[in-house]
Amino acid sequence: MGKFLEFSGDNSQNRRYIAELLVAFTFAVLAAYVLLTIVSPLLITSENSLLRGIAATTYLFDVYMCHEMPERSFAVGGQHMPLCERCFAIAAGALIAYPAAFWRRHFPKILSDRRVVIAAIIASMGILGIDGAGQLLGLWESITAVRVFTGVFSAFTVMFYLLCEVREKFPPRGSLFRPGVVLPAAIPFAALLLAVLAASAVVGSEYKSRDYVVGEAAALNPRGAAGYDAFYIAPRAFSGTISADPYLQSYSDPVLHDIASLGTRRHELGGWAVLALNGPAEYEGKYAFVSGGNGNYYYFDAWTGELVAARRHGG
Repeated sequence: MGKFLEFSGDNSQNRRYIAELLVAFTFAVLAAYVLLTIVSPLLITSENSLLRGIAATTYLFDVYMCHEMPERSFAVGGQHMPLCERCFAIAAGALIAYPAAFWRRHFPKILSDRRVVIAAIIASMGILGIDGAGQLLGLWESITAVRVFTGVFSAFTVMFYLLCEVREKFPPRGSLFRPGVVLPAAIPFAALLLAVLAASAVVGSEYKSRDYVVGEAAALNPRGAAGYDAFYIAPRAFSGTISADPYLQSYSDPVLHDIASLGTRRHELGGWAVLALNGPAEYEGKYAFVSGGNGNYYYFDAWTGELVAARRHGG
């Protein structure tokens, strides 16, 4: 291990080296987080308990990061991300800032001017704050383009400035991809990854799969249905944040309205919505899942498999 570490008797050189290690480690963690955010909607439907557990653990972690409302989130493979559009854009903007800061010679020199960067930070945070506060207060409903722009721009400018400051105070001694940086940074990253996998194995062993809840819904629907569809509902959304959306009434989505009326605050580990439809689902107007469909709608606790509620829509 010693030959891979680049510490020396020079304290100044050591501080620069530690800064390189921290940058490499935080970049790896942030990149993994963004990747998990993207793939979790796909993994949550897996019948493999570990893969499902990885996704569920990500959704549960993001309870502390985001409101997780599906109507404000991107969907991948028919399931919504564990972060809303703005929060995902913030994470992505921060990630993009890493290569930008270390290859800043390819960017306009004005971006390296501290006064310009500080002005951009103030402006971007102001735009994000105004748009977010306006939506929270019910003054207007933000749109995807604005959420993404404010998220990416604010996070990029803040992180770009911080990383440029680190580079100025602790100039790197070479490529961050050299063994002396990659290998030491990989050790705590691997430890963190193993901890996540261990937690995921435990969560996945308990978390109910898509096929399980569809089977439960089929057993509750003896007359059968023309087709079944299932949607995962993120923990915070299932336990109450959907009902707090001041623009919920503008959505013609029976699933959103059902969840908002369930009073599921004790079901804080996520849920499943299973639609047993007698015909094709409808997709018109504003919706997160469907805009309509004749049949029974079942809502299950994702951890216990408990039937939380059943609703009938379309006659």
